[in-house]
Amino acid sequence: GSLFAFEMLSTLDADMAVEYDENGDFAGFSIDRSKRGFVRGLITTRYKFARYFSPELYNAPANLDELFAQNDVELFDLEVDPNEVQNLASAGLRDENTALIEEFNAQLNELIAAEIGLDDGVSVEEWIDYYQTRTAQNACHAHLCDHGKTLRLLM
Repeated sequence: GSLFAFEMLSTLDADMAVEYDENGDFAGFSIDRSKRGFVRGLITTRYKFARYFSPELYNAPANLDELFAQNDVELFDLEVDPNEVQNLASAGLRDENTALIEEFNAQLNELIAAEIGLDDGVSVEEWIDYYQTRTAQNACHAHLCDHGKTLRLLM
């Protein structure tokens, strides 16, 4: 199967906001990192399996209890359900699909280890630090004055 890995902070929190200090200078941004919007998934010709997790909790669940405690889970049979309507990992169908869920979870963990290595979110935290530093440095150069009005650009 193929690994699908998706991390985008701007889609994680619809309430994400850029913050300015009392002088109007960039002070950072707020985002609710507890929301489960990052994805690790495995796609085969027949199935699509995905774990949605919080950027605060990168994980490689070893069993079903860990899997469902730390992730929102999807499993679709693309042959029977090409429109992905019936989630085989939903509460009502989970028990009858336990073996399949365990199999795909184990395969996904192996694929992540092989293709990503240590999947701990450090690159995301480095990006956040870089973005906030870069934006703060550019904020003082990003004021365009037009007849006494200040327009702020985020780089």
